[in-house]
Amino acid sequence: MTPLPPPELWAIASDFSSPIGPGDMDSGRVLRHPRGMHPTRACALALVVALSAVGGVARAQITAELAPITLPEIPNDVAVADDGTALVSLFNPQQVGVVKPNGSVTLVDIGCSPSAVAITPDGSTGWSVCEESPLLMTIDVATGEVALADVGGGGPVDIAYSASTQMLIIAGAVGQIVITSVASLDDYQVVHDFSVGGTSSALALSSDGRVGYVVTERGAINAFSVESAALKTINLDVDIY
Repeated sequence: MTPLPPPELWAIASDFSSPIGPGDMDSGRVLRHPRGMHPTRACALALVVALSAVGGVARAQITAELAPITLPEIPNDVAVADDGTALVSLFNPQQVGVVKPNGSVTLVDIGCSPSAVAITPDGSTGWSVCEESPLLMTIDVATGEVALADVGGGGPVDIAYSASTQMLIIAGAVGQIVITSVASLDDYQVVHDFSVGGTSSALALSSDGRVGYVVTERGAINAFSVESAALKTINLDVDIY
């Protein structure tokens, strides 16, 4: 297998191009397709990119060939750490894949079909949620060990990690948002639990990790403070499906 270039030169990318902000890799950039999106919009693994500063904004540019990586199926979610370690969500096999920058893949059985994954910037810890399970799965990336925690979420469909606040944000299918502290992996503390209304279709964080965004199936954009849960909703009245 041909080794990949240094970790800082590659990232996980989708089948469409998008600018990459200077804080994206620091926060564990996540590229995913929303629930229900056509498979052709699914994430593709191991697109090699270089980050070049143009007017203060880094943009992705293809610079090398893809290294072969074999997975059981196309992932429905991908999260990337600063060193290039990626977690991939494999729905049907009920697994989370750990993909290293050298192309090695470790499959971790989690016992349910993952809907989303997240990872710390240093690549040491990952998380996964399954819509049919209320439990949060904590993954030791080095060993593949999985620990379960009940943070009170119902039907979780998406998850994101804010390194700046040390918070996990979990979005439920019915619009529930659970924000929990992960300062200690042995003791998750729910800080906020609120509803944005409607069915959640996608979750994202600002580059500094302090503002979350949830889009519902009817096109409402819900912006909230990760630290205070202050919420602002913009109703577009558009069915995104």
